[in-house]
Amino acid sequence: MKPAVILYKAIPEDLRRRLDDHFSVTAFDGLTDDNLQQHAQALTKAVGLIGAGGKVDEALLERMPALKVASTISVGYDNFAVQALSARGVLLMHTPTVLTDTVTDTTIPISSDH
Repeated sequence: MKPAVILYKAIPEDLRRRLDDHFSVTAFDGLTDDNLQQHAQALTKAVGLIGAGGKVDEALLERMPALKVASTISVGYDNFAVQALSARGVLLMHTPTVLTDTVTDTTIPISSDH
């Protein structure tokens, strides 16, 4: 049996296939009350949580007793209750340099004169 993962933000299809190869994925769009209610059973079994946006707070963590790792598909992790994750032994990952090239491209003008 594959470990269960919650995916709460759409990702490119090739990456989704890779997840599906290794995990039992329950996917929905955002951490809304309706989504959390509809997928309550999947939340209780999930060992992984992947997405962006929405609050990963103590209330959500109470619904996810098997959670071992969470990952945000974004630079910041301010939507996560870091102390609550740490207290539960849940590893939190993020992508701190994902926008480095984009920011550089928009702040440093490239001139063909040089």
